[in-house]
Amino acid sequence: MPELTSPIIIRRANANDLPILSQMGAELGRQHKRYDNLRFVPTEPLDKSFSDFYRNELDDDNAAIFVAQIEDKVAGYVFVRIEPDSFVSWFKETGWIHDIYVARRWRKTPVAYKLLHAGIEHLRALGSPGVMLAVAAKNGKARQFFKRSGFRVTMHEMRLDFVDPTTSVPSNVANSAPVPETDS
Repeated sequence: MPELTSPIIIRRANANDLPILSQMGAELGRQHKRYDNLRFVPTEPLDKSFSDFYRNELDDDNAAIFVAQIEDKVAGYVFVRIEPDSFVSWFKETGWIHDIYVARRWRKTPVAYKLLHAGIEHLRALGSPGVMLAVAAKNGKARQFFKRSGFRVTMHEMRLDFVDPTTSVPSNVANSAPVPETDS
């Protein structure tokens, strides 16, 4: 890791941070779109969409955005929020890390760990029984980062794309063998 000459300050984001948060959020959206443009479809224009969204989250008691500041520059951010019970996703109210982003210049420094720690501790303080997150399948570095930080895989999201919109079920599915029984 490169040595830092200035301390990393983690603080709550405020309205003055919205321009940089929206830029970083937009880059995060573009990064995910590059991973899989059928799965990740961020709302355009990205900068404005993130700015509007984060503006609302700044005042939400169940959410927080923390920024890492080095000297007078924001090096990254983490967005966390308590999500309510979900019958569909089968989880009780729990804390989620929705976004974590570190500017390329600071990626081989402790910035990401400090942001992750701040987000986790905030969710713990709000009474969350644990922390969930989702990570793009093609983002191997992030998956390893979260694994090293103590996270474990609980679910694999999968997707079937209809290549021909006039076909209701792809031929390899329609002509396949019966579905095997699952482990219980």
